[in-house]
Amino acid sequence: MGKDQHEVERLATDRYKARLLRAMWLLNKQLGVWQEDDIMLEKITVRAPKFEGGDTMVIMKGTTGNRRVVAFHSEADPGLAIEGALSRYEERELKWREDKYPPQG
Repeated sequence: MGKDQHEVERLATDRYKARLLRAMWLLNKQLGVWQEDDIMLEKITVRAPKFEGGDTMVIMKGTTGNRRVVAFHSEADPGLAIEGALSRYEERELKWREDKYPPQG
């Protein structure tokens, strides 16, 4: 493997690490905080792929007014799935719908 290939791999790894760090920063910043459109993120679940080569699904639950809502995001890479979901939350790009399986009690 040549010097250029090592540099490409190092840069790709650095970008990947930066996205994972951003995901943790976004999680810390957004969990339990009300957004302007009155959706408070309360819970994030990461579901492993159901088959080899499948996507990781991130399930985000929140509250708006007195309603419980849920949104979904998936990607092949677990870390990038989390980062993508949180980025979409921050940018208000998630499609929220009524949570048909709210917590009991």
